[in-house]
Amino acid sequence: MIFFVVITVAVLAFVASRMIFGAWFNHVSLYTGIWSGALVLFELRMINYHRLETETWIVIVACWLLFVLGSVCSGF
Repeated sequence: MIFFVVITVAVLAFVASRMIFGAWFNHVSLYTGIWSGALVLFELRMINYHRLETETWIVIVACWLLFVLGSVCSGF
């Protein structure tokens, strides 16, 4: 389930960053790609980490949102 959520959010973030910054390769898409790749590998059990707690997911999502918000604000 979380696998599909991560993939969906990543695709939406790539499209949104393309529309906002005008290029497929930008700092938001790079950040999103790295984190999404790591989380997808984790969910597929290809990276052997401990299970992520709810607080960890909150921190990951909050940091991603703050990074995107800061990038959008600095772009204008």
